[in-house]
Amino acid sequence: MDTVRGLNASESGRLFSSIESAQTPFYILDEDAAITSCKELLLALSVHDTPARCFFPYKTNPVPAFLRLVHESGIGAEVSSTLELELASRMKAADIIYSSPVKTQDEIDLAARASATIMVNARDELPKVKSALDSARDSSRIGLRLSLGRGGTEWSRFGIRSEGVGGVVEDMSRLGLRLSGLHFHLGSWLRYPAPYVKALEKVGGLLSDGPLASVAEGLEFVDIGGGIGVSGSSHKDVLDYARGFMSKHGVGGYIPHKPLMSRTQDSMESFAEAICGSFERDILPAAPDAVLWLEPGRLLAAPSFHLVVSVLAVRDSGVVVDGGINLLPSALHEKYRVVNLSKPLVRRANVNVWGPLPMSNDKIADGVLGGPPGVGDILCVMDVGAYNISMSPQFVQPQAAIVSVNGGVSRLVRRREDLSHRLGRDVLD
Repeated sequence: MDTVRGLNASESGRLFSSIESAQTPFYILDEDAAITSCKELLLALSVHDTPARCFFPYKTNPVPAFLRLVHESGIGAEVSSTLELELASRMKAADIIYSSPVKTQDEIDLAARASATIMVNARDELPKVKSALDSARDSSRIGLRLSLGRGGTEWSRFGIRSEGVGGVVEDMSRLGLRLSGLHFHLGSWLRYPAPYVKALEKVGGLLSDGPLASVAEGLEFVDIGGGIGVSGSSHKDVLDYARGFMSKHGVGGYIPHKPLMSRTQDSMESFAEAICGSFERDILPAAPDAVLWLEPGRLLAAPSFHLVVSVLAVRDSGVVVDGGINLLPSALHEKYRVVNLSKPLVRRANVNVWGPLPMSNDKIADGVLGGPPGVGDILCVMDVGAYNISMSPQFVQPQAAIVSVNGGVSRLVRRREDLSHRLGRDVLD
């Protein structure tokens, strides 16, 4: 077994006892954090009378080892392509939502055969859905994605505006299609529940005395999408977690990590209370059988993964590590907390952390919690599980391995990319 740079042989052996190699850079899937995030979300919803179901968006993080934990907790799948749909079927997701801005006939046919809930994004998809359901002889649920007035032309292709939804419902009736539910998505990094409350009030108006009143009583769900933000914990909390992580794989005394919201964001319990209260007040009077659906992505994925890198060099401009924006593409617009696991001190070293790519913007942080990093130090970039792995490009450096950690046991769940993997799709004559 290769020794991780910065850890001695015995520490490395304990930390990665069940995998063949631990060469940095690699991602850590913290199963404890993943399970805790799922349980806390479901618990926050369960204390209210509002019936609720959750679905995880595969685009946020498609790592099978993580998806298995999510589905075992009782959370379904939300997918946006046939590839994701096939993966969800392979993962035996209990229930699947198929949603994308535009859908081909083949995609809708596959979704119907998989008995997925098909979210109609535009009027021109209705004949395709009719054809698919007739061919599959299936009773897949049909939902309508609503556009609730979010500005900007980049959002104009998502959903049906309020003034057009009545015509779409009439088209469905003429085609013999039954509307099962409604869906909307408000964006990302929503730190307070107020936007969801406002949106549910608007949908409630469409159901009570608007163009959806005729179908309100038969609705099975209203899906409020995802977008609940999470930015990790404070510096001290991150340091506590880093120490706990090392303790968990060393001598002992580990206290399970509890993913925390930012101090500038409402808690999970506050989100659940506000959203469930609005659902009961605005939706259920008109649609008494409707179930609240949510699609939390970042909330579950972000605190479940971390990136471990090694310091390769110390330069005037900062330190250079062996993983950059090839592994953390979101670092271009998000700020991640970085902990020096080799020197875990309660102070911040103001130092730029650069990746190894031949690009001027390959920077992942402007500070490190702990002592000033030196060559060979091990750094951990915290809470990187949302979108980084799914959007990681095949560029210059190999894509990283993923190590899944459960209690004191670690195992390799994704191999590091090599040349055969990179060339596997090519036809070389």
